[in-house]
Amino acid sequence: MWVVLASHRYPPATGGSERFAELIATGLVRRGHRVTVVTAHEAAVPDQETRDGVEVLRLTLRPVGGIRFPVRYLRTLRSLPADLFHLSGNRIWCADFYLPFRGLFEWPQVVTGHGFYQYAVHPRRWDRWYFERYYVGRLRRIDAYAANSEFERDQLIRVGASARPYRAVPSGISLAEFDPPSEPPAGF
Repeated sequence: MWVVLASHRYPPATGGSERFAELIATGLVRRGHRVTVVTAHEAAVPDQETRDGVEVLRLTLRPVGGIRFPVRYLRTLRSLPADLFHLSGNRIWCADFYLPFRGLFEWPQVVTGHGFYQYAVHPRRWDRWYFERYYVGRLRRIDAYAANSEFERDQLIRVGASARPYRAVPSGISLAEFDPPSEPPAGF
């Protein structure tokens, strides 16, 4: 199967969603799938490369009036006759410039939004409109939504998303790793 994964950034850029995208992509490659990542261009990295078996296509983001427009994003996606599209992120260029045009693509579509930190941190009118109306409305015609937690899944359902395509797919990190020890380590 050929999977196209759109992520706002990808290694060598560092961050949680970057690492998540890398783990998904390399995990699929190890299972015999072809994976193409479409992401933002970073300084000092090539526009196109293969990293750990993953084809990476990096697009220029052109700033116009405070908004970064991805150059050739839809054209690049339309040139990739993949079997599945996985969108990683929300309220970021790869989601905002794909979701209004999702109907142009015939491939099955999976979205992982990675929670809604802007909604929680900045619950202004614009943020509420984006998540409670726009984003949920755009997700109605996707095939699956992989929430990182039950909380994220339930939050989407609470603001009007149908429960059908939404599944909690944990990140694989055991939260027990972060429980404080009952006794401080010796010498601490």
